[in-house]
Amino acid sequence: MNKIKETKKQSDFAGKERERRRRKLAVDQATTQARLDKQKQEDMLVEKLLNRELEEQKQAYILERAIKCKEMQVENRRQKAVSIAEKRDKQMAEIEEQRIQEVKANEAQRYADILDSKKQFASLRKEQKHARRRVNLEIASGLVDLIMDLAEETHITQQTNPGKKLRKE
Repeated sequence: MNKIKETKKQSDFAGKERERRRRKLAVDQATTQARLDKQKQEDMLVEKLLNRELEEQKQAYILERAIKCKEMQVENRRQKAVSIAEKRDKQMAEIEEQRIQEVKANEAQRYADILDSKKQFASLRKEQKHARRRVNLEIASGLVDLIMDLAEETHITQQTNPGKKLRKE
């Protein structure tokens, strides 16, 4: 009976030992499972953070690219405006130069016209002086002829009527 008691004791002890090992195993498994769950949660959090960071980097890249595009557009517009302004300034300078050349040419033409007009005026004045002189000469010549005719008539009349006074007519 001692043997049975001892067997029963051993059996109870072995059962308690099994139960203790089973509980220890269950606790170890629960601890391991908790550690694995915690590790998995941490890994998922890290992955989530990495994904979020990657998404933020993508968004930052897209935003940076959009900003650079805008900056390039602004720079292109600025360069185009500068180019247009330079072209306009160049055209204005060319137009001003043409206008100056035209003014100089017109001034030279006007000066030449004035010189021609002066020459024509001088020539006309000369002709008028010559014409006036001819007229004056003809008048003077006519007067001299009249005076000579009158003097001759007077001389003839005095010769033919020596003491008689001449009448005014």
